[in-house]
Amino acid sequence: MMASTSFPPSHVGWGRPASGRRCGQASRCRRRHRVWPDLRAKKNRRAVGRILIVQPVVPGYRRVFFEEVIRRLEISGHQVLVLTSRAGARSAARAEIIRPPWQREGQGFSRRFKGRDIRYRGSIGYQHRADLVVLELATGCLDTYYAITRSVVSRLRLGRVRSSRVVVWGHVGAYTRNRGRLLDTLEQLQIRGADHVLAYTPTGRDDAVRRGAAPENVSSLDNTVDLRSLESAVDAVVHADLSPSEALRRLGGEWRADVPPNRILAFIGALDAPKRINFLAAALDRLWERDPSTVLLVGGAGVDEGLLMPSVERGQTLLLGRIGDAEKALMARCASAIVMPGRVGLVATESFVLGLPVLTTDYPFHAPEFSYLAPGEDSLVLTDDPVSYADEVFALMNNEPFLARLQQTARKRSGWPTLEHMVQTFVDVCENSLASRF
Repeated sequence: MMASTSFPPSHVGWGRPASGRRCGQASRCRRRHRVWPDLRAKKNRRAVGRILIVQPVVPGYRRVFFEEVIRRLEISGHQVLVLTSRAGARSAARAEIIRPPWQREGQGFSRRFKGRDIRYRGSIGYQHRADLVVLELATGCLDTYYAITRSVVSRLRLGRVRSSRVVVWGHVGAYTRNRGRLLDTLEQLQIRGADHVLAYTPTGRDDAVRRGAAPENVSSLDNTVDLRSLESAVDAVVHADLSPSEALRRLGGEWRADVPPNRILAFIGALDAPKRINFLAAALDRLWERDPSTVLLVGGAGVDEGLLMPSVERGQTLLLGRIGDAEKALMARCASAIVMPGRVGLVATESFVLGLPVLTTDYPFHAPEFSYLAPGEDSLVLTDDPVSYADEVFALMNNEPFLARLQQTARKRSGWPTLEHMVQTFVDVCENSLASRF
């Protein structure tokens, strides 16, 4: 059973890294204080572990996950700090960025070098006082290399270094971009150098083992988000017995008399390059030629929103901006499928709750969660060409029995994978890694 928790004021007890800098709240807090309370007493050293989680940012959809992980670890007596860098404009455009009281911003930096991001989260001073460090599996993250280097030196007894245990978590594999041999080798060094690898999916777990990680040192998180609120919102819409026209009206649209059943589609996600909004805009042009009654509901925002304006102006697309679970549930009541020609990620898990099949393409840079889908049963992989894609979507909308089977199968998978499994796997790996250190 998951529960939320409250946290003390954000600067108390966590501010000063070992390097001697003031805490991140120095504008409000003038005291010099340690990052971690003093746990040097022998009886406490074995009972309490200091856990540092280094993240790029904390997006809103990760709040429940981190709060539940922290709650369970603190019940066991551990202390947890989530350290991030400052959110850039790109991150802020893609998702809601939160700053909860258990999170700190490190004194880091980010640089662009030969088309690649090189970033430092400012964690080195914090790592020296941590018993366990959980970092992103990312070839451009200097914090990860530093932690693994200290761990290797400690294991080989090359110096008087007793390092933290190191856990890395992430995609495992080049899902979202072409990387080349060098970056694949760097990721393999991180996989082999870490004490444990937390892969997002079973596919990533198998990939880590294939690339040299010991099977007992690799776990699959089955990456997901908290779906309980969305499930409740969908149930509320079902119990209210709203008509599709009423659901559309509550979203801010009006049901046109020329819109037959199955002619409303949904898009949920960021409006940016990975989602291929240019492809979506071209497909909408083709759908307009085939059937002007087709309507697209867009839940999301981003830098490529302007590409959809021609379809907005002709009444084909309704832009809803960033939406919450209540709006998604209303979309499920009046839409028949989710169009997603670009990257498919966590929308796969939401599509099961919404009972809407994902209509995507064989785009080579899908996120790991794409593997949750079973194309032909709860989703479809269509031709990677805007005109052909639109024609196939149009054909599906006219094949009501097949569309209904896709929707039914997707709905049967609602609630999987569970956040409970993800949280408990993360907690178990942290506690087992700490136990092996003391």
